[in-house]
Amino acid sequence: MTKVLVISDTHSNYSLMKEIVDKYKEKGYIVIHAGDYDNMNLIPIDSGKEPIKERFDRDWIKNNINHWVKGNHDFMVKNGLFETEEHFENFLFNSYKIFNIENVKILLSHFLDDSRKEIYYGAKKDSTVIGKDSGAFYLKEEKYNNWLNNLLATEKPNLIVTGHTHIGRFWNTNGTEVLNPGSLIYAKKPQPRGSYAVMTIDGNKIEKVKIIYLDN
Repeated sequence: MTKVLVISDTHSNYSLMKEIVDKYKEKGYIVIHAGDYDNMNLIPIDSGKEPIKERFDRDWIKNNINHWVKGNHDFMVKNGLFETEEHFENFLFNSYKIFNIENVKILLSHFLDDSRKEIYYGAKKDSTVIGKDSGAFYLKEEKYNNWLNNLLATEKPNLIVTGHTHIGRFWNTNGTEVLNPGSLIYAKKPQPRGSYAVMTIDGNKIEKVKIIYLDN
């Protein structure tokens, strides 16, 4: 049996991230981070908070996070935006990891929450491939869905771990369990405050999945 802590979208709040991670690692948990550990000048929407500007500690992440991927704010792009179509597609289609915890196969990627059909800052469904507006690129939903469906058919994961929306939830889509722990620091409406997730994996079973909200 393996206990797992899942965090995402910590956006340079390394003090809080370290506090949560240290707390659970002491209890024997392994740790998954679904991306956006950095800030990249992020101005949080609906948070009422100033951006956090703590020093990025890549070595700490490598030494303390068991499985992690980059988010859009970790990909050396200003304000989480991409400058070219190729840059965005290269990130989206290659920034995922496949690994096993016991007998559960996990697909980890920052951008796999199907509640956000626009995928990235409000995609335009009539865009031919990717449309540009105010510096942000948008991937056509059909192209994204084709990529994701092919990936799922090839890899056949038991669990998808994702982030980006800053809203914690656990659900089943087309027979695959999906977990988004929410953002540890910048919650988005309707979620009232920051969150993370814990779960237990026992053989091929995913059990005791819980979204935990931080105190005000």
